[in-house]
Amino acid sequence: MTDAYISIASELARRIQLLSAGERIPSENEIVQEFSISRPTARAAVQELERRFLVRRVRGSGTFVNERIHYPIGPAFPASVSKTLALSGKQGLLRVVSVIETETSVDEALLFETNPPGNLTAISRSLSIDDEVVGFGISKISHHIAPDIRRHLGEISSIWRILHEKYGVDLIRRNVTVTLDNPPNYVAAIIESHEPSWHLRSLNIDHESRKVVELGESWLRADRFSVDFTFGIDEVSHERNENRRSHLRIV
Repeated sequence: MTDAYISIASELARRIQLLSAGERIPSENEIVQEFSISRPTARAAVQELERRFLVRRVRGSGTFVNERIHYPIGPAFPASVSKTLALSGKQGLLRVVSVIETETSVDEALLFETNPPGNLTAISRSLSIDDEVVGFGISKISHHIAPDIRRHLGEISSIWRILHEKYGVDLIRRNVTVTLDNPPNYVAAIIESHEPSWHLRSLNIDHESRKVVELGESWLRADRFSVDFTFGIDEVSHERNENRRSHLRIV
């Protein structure tokens, strides 16, 4: 079966290149009939297409050509999910899952430069596109920066907009780490996938004051997003100079 399902998957992949995102591909029964193969071989071929992120199955509807959304990260791109999606021509729906007030840990207090340590507002949100949940994120905001951010969440779902419009903060990314990890169970339940997903952890600052404003952690489904890092030579040189100056100050 090994050679057969790979060969059939490759032929279907060639055809998929000629289709548009969202178009339905042949069912397993149709693949069985066209290629005169067994049902397990047809199923394995479709599963191979899923592993390549070329198709996605919709329970009760069928299998369709997949579209992976381009999600750029870099100094030239905003620290905002909704604004980043707009660059790819997509509109996402952010829903607040929970809002929790917590005390800062020692490490968080150092990052936020709060002395004495204060409280954080941890805001959890899900991200949906075309009525499908494709991401989840947690943003931690210091009370010193936005003491009553909770009351603005009812009218504005974008934390970037709230910070900009209500507190005069121009949010930019200072550091970001992206890995491909299995989401924890509570996240997997929300995004409806236990498969490895993009795990983003970011430290975001105010452009003018250069102070830390937000600690962010989010998960984006790898079958729905293609994450792209873009850093220019000028930005890399600036980053190196900043690190060199920081080292000199520490020494």
